[in-house]
Amino acid sequence: MLEALRHREAAERAEAARDLEATAGCRGSATSIKVHVEHNGRSIDFSVSVSLPDGASGPVPAIIGLGGGSLDRAILEDEGVATMNYNNTAISSETNRSGLFSDIHGDTGASAQVGWA
Repeated sequence: MLEALRHREAAERAEAARDLEATAGCRGSATSIKVHVEHNGRSIDFSVSVSLPDGASGPVPAIIGLGGGSLDRAILEDEGVATMNYNNTAISSETNRSGLFSDIHGDTGASAQVGWA
């Protein structure tokens, strides 16, 4: 039963992408990272928003949130922590196993959480 559950939730591990490129752009304390991934003749693009704490002048810790609503930016900023968010549903849907993860890896049977990772 445990093996069936593992297969249902995680499926087979998807092969790592062969070509990954990320570029960052800044405007004040708001930053975005644009990600381009190529794998087995397929490609996807998505972006990640980044909000830096006021006064940040060097590397700072960051927490990644899903869909924009899962992090309290004000509390984290007061602690000197940057927040990052991406559209997790566009990466992998919980309801129909579609999205950018499937676009690049095909039908792996993996749960949405595998795509988000």
